[in-house]
Amino acid sequence: MQKLYQLFNRQIFDDKLPACKIRTRNLKGMSGRTEAVSDRPKLLIYIDLHKRLTIADRYDTLLHEMVHVWQYENDLDMDHGRTFWKKVYQIKRLYGIEIYYGGEISD
Repeated sequence: MQKLYQLFNRQIFDDKLPACKIRTRNLKGMSGRTEAVSDRPKLLIYIDLHKRLTIADRYDTLLHEMVHVWQYENDLDMDHGRTFWKKVYQIKRLYGIEIYYGGEISD
């Protein structure tokens, strides 16, 4: 998944996103999440993906979470508000990639 993150970063985000640690976990009720942790002197960004996702859903969820990293890097709220959907629609328009809001996963 790290290599896919690097590919998406280069192809879709013009290599402007920071390095992130991608983890696969048993998340309660969600398919993914992004977390920024201040660990002086540097910032650590984690993208967690639910371990029960299919490969296709992992790709989609990773790209969804990368939009949140983009929000963070641009000092925007990391939410599913206006800036999130504006970026999602821009990616769809420019690259033909649909990013879904996966929501919850039942355990």
